[in-house]
Amino acid sequence: MKTFYAIKEYFHKVALNKQLKTVVASRDFVNMENARSVGILYDATLPNNNIIVTKFAEKLKLNNKKVNVLGYVDDKKSETHPLNPLFNNKDLNWFLLPSNDKIKHFINEEFDILINAFIGERLPLEYISALSKAKYRVGPYSESKTHCYELMINMGEKQDLQYLLDQISFYLKVFNKKDAISA
Repeated sequence: MKTFYAIKEYFHKVALNKQLKTVVASRDFVNMENARSVGILYDATLPNNNIIVTKFAEKLKLNNKKVNVLGYVDDKKSETHPLNPLFNNKDLNWFLLPSNDKIKHFINEEFDILINAFIGERLPLEYISALSKAKYRVGPYSESKTHCYELMINMGEKQDLQYLLDQISFYLKVFNKKDAISA
């Protein structure tokens, strides 16, 4: 079964690389203070992640940010969440590429910041991030994922979603535009 998945993963990467050549997105540093819209991609497979991300999104909304959330459930059974739209493996093609209208809409949304709130490899979420029209994409550090993010957070030994979101918040608040330009 692992060999079958490895074949799918290989074709996923080939298809993604082909599509990356056609992406036209205006990338620019945006800090949290100046951001008006924030997209959040997250792994909704673990129920606790729904709680963490929903609380994080509510905090952003209290700071007058327009927030759009999309979660991925690594399963074929249909899942719903009262506040956050979700997609699952039924929404993936054979190459593990997500494809439905809400995913296409999310990719084409020109967020000021796209926050990738997941730990470890999640190919469908990485695909959405890589093709996103967001100005500034932030996510967990991975040497092989530079096509997904402008800012990567190295979490060291602490592989925890709440910690990742805390670090993303911290860095997006302390960075300001003139510091980013001079760096």
